Amino acid sequence: MLVTNMYFTLNSLKALIESGVDGFSADIKGCPKMRRALVNIDHEVVFRNASYALDLGAHVEMVYLVVTNTNDFNECFEWIIDKHLKHLGSEVPLHINRYYPRHKWGSAYVGFCKPM
Repeated sequence: MLVTNMYFTLNSLKALIESGVDGFSADIKGCPKMRRALVNIDHEVVFRNASYALDLGAHVEMVYLVVTNTNDFNECFEWIIDKHLKHLGSEVPLHINRYYPRHKWGSAYVGFCKPM
């Protein structure tokens, strides 16, 4: 099991699987509307690569780390869920973890989005 941000080229992902990596714990860093860190990456790549890994027979689990004032708003949550279901389906696990800032973050805890 490889813990990764899943930000690979398709060739490097294929090479990893061919060399024996048979599972991925893939971190979803956010969505296109993020307010802070990692705002200039293509978040679609994570789902593209997770789908490709599944196609190549690997096990995939996704992890969404919810971070205060960064990716903790409804639009981001809905985007991630929609992409997950569209590209990976309901059978692929999606773990939702919450980051609670305690040291030098500068932002108070904000409650998670409304229940859907």
